[in-house]
Amino acid sequence: MHHQRILALDVGDARVGVALSDPLGISAQPLCTIEQKGAQTFSKILDLVREHAVATIVVGFPYELDGSIGEQARQVERFCARLRQAVADAALADGVRIEPFDERFTTQQAERTLVGSKLKNKERSAAIDRVAAALILEGYLLRIAGRGSSF
Repeated sequence: MHHQRILALDVGDARVGVALSDPLGISAQPLCTIEQKGAQTFSKILDLVREHAVATIVVGFPYELDGSIGEQARQVERFCARLRQAVADAALADGVRIEPFDERFTTQQAERTLVGSKLKNKERSAAIDRVAAALILEGYLLRIAGRGSSF
């Protein structure tokens, strides 16, 4: 059976945290952090999609605590629309699905994971973004394996 990797994105105002699954779709690893720089952001994501033969991009979707869509979620919706366009323009549309995934609490969880680390502020922020992306991906992998809640 042929397996393909899944890329997860934690979209913030300044940076996008990125995580990648293993080829079997079992584990999630923090990969990198991309600075938010307009079109350049999307070309870097597409480079990762090509480099790692990614079939699905999971984008953390920041619902409000009550499940409603706030300003942050609207920004992520706009990001997803631009990402879909970038994928289509790159002729990757057939092979790459883009799926939103509930990311409530992942940033706080990532911050707790890094408590006690010796990272400086900017390095710590970038690490939080990557770890948050890995937590989003772990949740998604559990859901598709039938072991997690879909909220």
